[in-house]
Amino acid sequence: MKKLICYLKTLKKLGIRNCLRVFKYRIFLKIGYFQLFFPIKNCPIPEIFFNSKAKKKLFENDAENIKENCINHANKIVNGYFQWFNNKSYFVKFPPDWHQDPISGEKYPKGLHWSNENSYFNSDIKRIWELSRWSWLPLLARAAKYTDDTKFIDAINFLIKDWCINNQLNSSPNWICAQEVSIRMIHAFQSWQILEGGDMIPKKTKSRKDFIVMHLERILSTLDYALAQDNNHSISEAAALYIGGGWLGQKRFCDLGRRLLERNVYKLIMMDGSFSQYSTNYHRLVIDTLTQVEIFRKISGLEKFSEKFYKKFNLAIEWLFYFIDNESGEVPNLGGNDGAYCYKLNSLEYKNFKPSIQIANMLLNNQKIYKSGPWDEQFYWYESSRIFKKDISVINKKRDKFKFFHEGGYFVISPNKENWAILRLPNFKFRPSQSDVFHFDLWSKGKNILKDSGSYSYKQETDYSNYFSGIKGHNTVEIDEKEPMTKLGTFLWGDWSQNYQKPIVNKTKNFYEFKFINKYHGIIHKRNIKVSIDGNNWQIEDKVTGIKKVAILRWRLANFNWSMFENKLISERASLIIKSKNNLNSLKLSDGFESLFYDSKQTTPILEALFETNYLEVVTEVSLNNI
Repeated sequence: MKKLICYLKTLKKLGIRNCLRVFKYRIFLKIGYFQLFFPIKNCPIPEIFFNSKAKKKLFENDAENIKENCINHANKIVNGYFQWFNNKSYFVKFPPDWHQDPISGEKYPKGLHWSNENSYFNSDIKRIWELSRWSWLPLLARAAKYTDDTKFIDAINFLIKDWCINNQLNSSPNWICAQEVSIRMIHAFQSWQILEGGDMIPKKTKSRKDFIVMHLERILSTLDYALAQDNNHSISEAAALYIGGGWLGQKRFCDLGRRLLERNVYKLIMMDGSFSQYSTNYHRLVIDTLTQVEIFRKISGLEKFSEKFYKKFNLAIEWLFYFIDNESGEVPNLGGNDGAYCYKLNSLEYKNFKPSIQIANMLLNNQKIYKSGPWDEQFYWYESSRIFKKDISVINKKRDKFKFFHEGGYFVISPNKENWAILRLPNFKFRPSQSDVFHFDLWSKGKNILKDSGSYSYKQETDYSNYFSGIKGHNTVEIDEKEPMTKLGTFLWGDWSQNYQKPIVNKTKNFYEFKFINKYHGIIHKRNIKVSIDGNNWQIEDKVTGIKKVAILRWRLANFNWSMFENKLISERASLIIKSKNNLNSLKLSDGFESLFYDSKQTTPILEALFETNYLEVVTEVSLNNI
């Protein structure tokens, strides 16, 4: 009964209208509505044109071997090696089997209508979807422009033809998710631009127009379901409607896309720039998607969006800037992470987030956030007076010493550009994907010293169903072996934590001090953070009341060589000491798991301090070595 009440309360928070939209979608699946009104049809094969005379957008700052990296990656694809989730490559032949899981070898059935989705979920369907996003297409297009080698154009034509023949409209798993359909369509459009000239509107042919229309109609058929999610789905699908409809000159698609973009950006990007999914990677996806929208708008000479739209877009850029490590370009591994890095026109690592806000800020504000570097490559593929102005300045932006993102629930502490941290505060206005209340993430000189576990996979083995998303996957205190929130489903938590007080901030001669309080299920957790002015010494104090039996403090550590001496850990980059007035029942350093990429996990050291007590008072001191 208690769980039922929690479920009903959660449905209310999700919104009655959203719940009705999902219910309608499920009913339509059940009665065969989509099969009746959206039958299987042949998918047209869009032509690819290569304008070798057009100005090549060759990136001159090639200190990172950017051109060579692009060509090498493209050659691997031509030789049958495709990459999954921007991480692992598998030899799957050329062309690949678009319906085969590269890990399990399982083949999904062909010829079924996508609405028979229950037939597709024996393993992780995202492994099937990944290649059908067509993220390989802009990569091959860049390689073709870099080299003038026709083998890359031939590869593009061959892959597209094979995909269209083997993936009829509304047939196969690659038409199930309208966001995947949207990403595929935008990748196609983006690549046409690159091959024909970055400042050109791609040529309109019958097969191209038919291809775009089919994608738009598929998106439109389940649009209500996307809107019900209050996440990146609705933004991606609105972007596809706007871009596809605008290119076709069909106002019903373009105007609908514009209205939904205005609505979704205003609703889902909060006033402090936080995004509804509480995820660094999905936040990047939103920025990259809106960047494609604005590039298309400028090239096409369409009317500007509203001031509210651009204000929220800028706030989202500002938010992500605070979460990017200045040295490495990496971010805390917060929230869900499905491996998405869409519309990528650079050769940097998946974990480098600098390119996304660099081009977005240039596009909106005519300014570079970072000095020129390899993250600028994508600018050269789009260089045009219609998109960017010539007098782009470099602002070399710096963080404030501390930044409170009240609506999203984040507190960023930055004593200097080398050492910084975040604290995850519980203020969930939208559906949370992780039980990460009071998680603390610490960075020093490009290294994630204290880190998040990530999210691993959305279809996990039973042993890991709550490991990554639950309290065990974060740097905080677990009370009585329970979660701060109630797990109601794979993507759904109940009892959203929202009961915390505004932080108290103090500054002394030598330290900054920040005090936080959270309350849930009769528990009162006070977490105070002190940091020296130079950022080298951190102190995290936890005081917890309401414990019935046991409390476990966890620190998920960087993969250094840690040595343990009683209550102290020492490594080449940092040392950590646990001090407590309580009896420390056990203190152990063991191996746990983290996931830096989707569908991939690796071991990582974890320090666990266990206390059998009703009241906890413990201090963790972290010293960063000045290497």
